[in-house]
Amino acid sequence: MHRRARTALVTAAAACTLLAGCTTQIPGVPAPASPGSAPAAPAPGPAETDPVAWMGKVCTALLPAIESMSERPALNSSNPATAVANISSFLAKSSTAVDGAITGMAAAGPSPVEGGDEAVAALTETLTSFRDTARQAKTKIDAIDTSDPRALATGLPAAVEPLEKLANLPNPAAELESNPELDRAAAQAPSCQKVQTAIN
Repeated sequence: MHRRARTALVTAAAACTLLAGCTTQIPGVPAPASPGSAPAAPAPGPAETDPVAWMGKVCTALLPAIESMSERPALNSSNPATAVANISSFLAKSSTAVDGAITGMAAAGPSPVEGGDEAVAALTETLTSFRDTARQAKTKIDAIDTSDPRALATGLPAAVEPLEKLANLPNPAAELESNPELDRAAAQAPSCQKVQTAIN
């Protein structure tokens, strides 16, 4: 697959990779995770006939989520309680941003190019798994008594385990592998260039 299309529509994979690595730095505390679920898709917007404009809308919807998930939480090894609080804050902010991306992509309306709707549907499914898993992980993390080393050592790994598994989700951009038109559209859409910069 060409890089621009992949950059524009594989946000979930990048986000999950970031998240899977962000909590492994707390000494004595295993890495993060939590299970996911599926959401109801918002009503699509009016039809867009220009592929570049449509890709621009999709990338505009994705950009805040990418930027949010690229901001890894501060993890202070000498203060696990603060690190856990930062992880919780990160999960809350990221899940909210992803929720906005899902809504924004739906508002972009139907794709003017064959295969675009399937690609967005696959990405939406992956982002939904990330969002729901992050929310569930946050709930579990917030319930941990960080003043109790034993509870911290056992509770955090259990809470974050499902998040690590998100990195193995299937590539949602696979639908674009034989779609040069969407790739060209992404190359011309300024917001898609911003997406590429944010991921890099």
